[in-house]
Amino acid sequence: FCARSGRPLGEPILAGSSIRKMAISPDGRSCALATHLGELLLVPLDGKSSVVRTNGHSDHVEALAFAPDGGFLASGGADGHLRISCPTSLVALADVDLHRWIHLKEGEVPSSYGQNWRVEGIAISADSKRLLAAVGDYALLWKDGDWQGAPHLFASRGFVRAADVSPDGRYGAYVDIEDGHIVDLETGRTLAIVEGHNDSLWQTKFNPQGNTFATVSG
Repeated sequence: FCARSGRPLGEPILAGSSIRKMAISPDGRSCALATHLGELLLVPLDGKSSVVRTNGHSDHVEALAFAPDGGFLASGGADGHLRISCPTSLVALADVDLHRWIHLKEGEVPSSYGQNWRVEGIAISADSKRLLAAVGDYALLWKDGDWQGAPHLFASRGFVRAADVSPDGRYGAYVDIEDGHIVDLETGRTLAIVEGHNDSLWQTKFNPQGNTFATVSG
């Protein structure tokens, strides 16, 4: 749509199933969509080129984000995979099976909803070198595009729902069902655990200067 008039600038895109997530490329030329069935779509915003589609996931997608430098598209969801795709063709550049890195504690029973490995959120640093993902009971950090290397795991008290990275890429924030967490992405240290909510936390964001962050709950 035109941002000033609200006039449609193209025909509606029929995805074939309900669309769960959307992301706009840094150059503003394309829009990525993710569906309930795990399909990824890349829609050119000029209205002239063809839509690119791929079956990126085997279940619904909960997180979708372009790298700020436009180098990749990251997606994740209920199938327990973090997929790194080419931002123009959607060809997989990496497919990280999160079951490899997150192991159930002794006696722990897998959630019937796949929450132990489900990707709920993805945040990427401004230089595109760090990716922080909310996965199960952890926030997972990858550095410098080493998708096959072991990520750093930040623990929580249960079910991490969202994550964010500070504008300078130094700090990360994530929220679980009880608390907010602020961590140093350079050293891997937890700097503070933020309490004070009376219900489950759902989202966290840094401000543009990176000197404060907010958390929200239900």
